[in-house]
Amino acid sequence: MTILYRLTNSRLPRSGGVVFTIRTYFHPIIEICEEPYIPGRLASAIRSWGNDVSKYKGKERYQDVLLEYLDCKHEEQVLNGLDLEQEDAVRAYPY
Repeated sequence: MTILYRLTNSRLPRSGGVVFTIRTYFHPIIEICEEPYIPGRLASAIRSWGNDVSKYKGKERYQDVLLEYLDCKHEEQVLNGLDLEQEDAVRAYPY
């Protein structure tokens, strides 16, 4: 299961105060990895975590299985014609 967050800030019209909200979405990793470019981007992000973030997120418990899966899905997308040069042009939400 993968957790995605959407963060928003809104300014209240009368008081001028700021409201900060977080919306959490839970999606299976196999669903997220169907999106173009996501497996490679997610694997890259996980590999870039420092020791403090890795420890906080429990990386040592799942890194071997998860990174192998993400790398495999990324390679599969590339073999199916994913154009890595177009990633920035097609990057879109929700992922």
